[in-house]
Amino acid sequence: DQKLGMRWLGLTVFPGDFDVLAVHALWGGEAPEVDQDYLEALWERRLVQMDETSRRFRIHDLLRDVGRVVLSEQVKTGNLPEMLEELARKAHAQHYRMVLAHADELYLQGNEAILEGLALFDLERNNIESGQTWAAANWEHDEEAAEECNKYPNAGVYVLDLRLHARQRIEWLTSASSAADKIGDKRGQGKHLGNLGNAHAALSEPRKAIEYYEQLLVIAREIGDRKGEGTAL
Repeated sequence: DQKLGMRWLGLTVFPGDFDVLAVHALWGGEAPEVDQDYLEALWERRLVQMDETSRRFRIHDLLRDVGRVVLSEQVKTGNLPEMLEELARKAHAQHYRMVLAHADELYLQGNEAILEGLALFDLERNNIESGQTWAAANWEHDEEAAEECNKYPNAGVYVLDLRLHARQRIEWLTSASSAADKIGDKRGQGKHLGNLGNAHAALSEPRKAIEYYEQLLVIAREIGDRKGEGTAL
């Protein structure tokens, strides 16, 4: 079943477990119920594992490695388009950037929703970090990757502040600032620079923090962002 096989190869981009909505975002085009049928067909063939309680799926690590070898060979022989894996990774990164944004939205609702937002991030952390890593590795030569790289830190700014170490936030923000500069998003670049200053301040590196605040100040004045100027000052 070539169609089923291609769908399974696409699932090898997941670093861990995943749900039907993520699969739907990856495969696209058909209803989630149809995707569920495909997943169950893969489960019957033992190509995916399923947790009966959570209804989440995963590919065994060894099978994932096999799938990636098969994918590479199929591309080399011309049986599959070369961009298949890149399209899958792009869809994966976009979906989990939106999951990150939803976690942040829940957190901002306050009360019990704070824990719901943090729990969602914890559940999908591997996928979120994998999506951001792909975007950060490809922003220089891929416009859509640059867009995603630029959006990731701001998508979950409050949750990330609690869940990522300042050093990791600096890595995300540094690549996001470069990506924002590439696509001409001055306002976005200013936000990243300000948050880089905050991250360095959290590490007790005030001189480094001031350097980023001064860069934010230049951009804020350049684009007439009075609020950003006030924040930088």
